[in-house]
Amino acid sequence: GSALQAVETCASLLEDDPVFNAGCGSVLNEYGKVEMDAAIMDGRDLSAGAVAAVQNIPNPIQLARYVMTESEHVMLIGEGAMRFADHCGVTRAPDNYFYTPDRVAQLEKARLLHKVMLDHDETDDDSEDQKYGTIGAVARDSNGNLAAATSTGGIVNKRMGRVGDSPIVGAGVYADNETCAGRPPGDRPRHRLPQAEGQRPGRRHRHRPCRPMRKRAYHQEDDPRLDRKRRRSRGPVLSC
Repeated sequence: GSALQAVETCASLLEDDPVFNAGCGSVLNEYGKVEMDAAIMDGRDLSAGAVAAVQNIPNPIQLARYVMTESEHVMLIGEGAMRFADHCGVTRAPDNYFYTPDRVAQLEKARLLHKVMLDHDETDDDSEDQKYGTIGAVARDSNGNLAAATSTGGIVNKRMGRVGDSPIVGAGVYADNETCAGRPPGDRPRHRLPQAEGQRPGRRHRHRPCRPMRKRAYHQEDDPRLDRKRRRSRGPVLSC
């Protein structure tokens, strides 16, 4: 099969396992509800699909692929994504399908502490729990095509409507046959810039911008792999 089918199938299997923070094992938001994000990208032509803040969808990654293949958009969120799921005939699961004792306990702890939390203990870099957070899959098929997918429930006790970086194409998932495919680590409640050596506490450090792998930036109109429909919906892209 294709790399795209492989990452979708793998991500769907992980979403069906309650030990991971995706699909049926997703963490709960401030109202005790599940809101999930997912994204998928095809390295052959840079096409991608993503959904965010969707509820009662057993496999958000499958809905993300529908967005990629059956719509003129790259990302749909919230109620719009749910209506699109109905249009595509995606079945919904009841709320209790997503409730697990561990996730309920995590929400209760976060409420007691009055804060949002990761789905694992961030104080221990070697914690086994870190292996069961946001899920991702990357594949390369026999034709050399790359694909990547990711899915997550976000962070514990998050505000309703919160969207992390996981479903953002280029930030949470990326695939390009000419360069690479991958997905970074899962969501964080907040990001802090590291303090430079010798820097005084409380003073901002000016970081150098990341250098792209290629030396020039180009607009999508220069890329023959993108069709006209995709160009209209995406805007300029930096090759990396």
